[in-house]
Amino acid sequence: MATLNIRNVPDEVVAALKARAARHGDSLNGEVVRTLTEAAGRPTVDETLANIARIRAKIKNPPTAQQIVEGLNRDREERGEHLVREAMRPRLEK
Repeated sequence: MATLNIRNVPDEVVAALKARAARHGDSLNGEVVRTLTEAAGRPTVDETLANIARIRAKIKNPPTAQQIVEGLNRDREERGEHLVREAMRPRLEK
């Protein structure tokens, strides 16, 4: 494994990392390694945009933004109606 020396880290960043390490029951070094590992595993913006383009190319006749919003609103309304019906339904006593 490699060793990194990081300079000029702002005090508030060090304090946040120390607090996070304490919450995880880990050392500052452990928290920094975990944070760097997670960051290194995330796709870059360019990779994310390429994935979006690849997925879009596979979808024939994608819905418009307006159709998506209408579908979401319809689903929310249906869920709300279902919750009201369930709340109003008589319960059997045990």
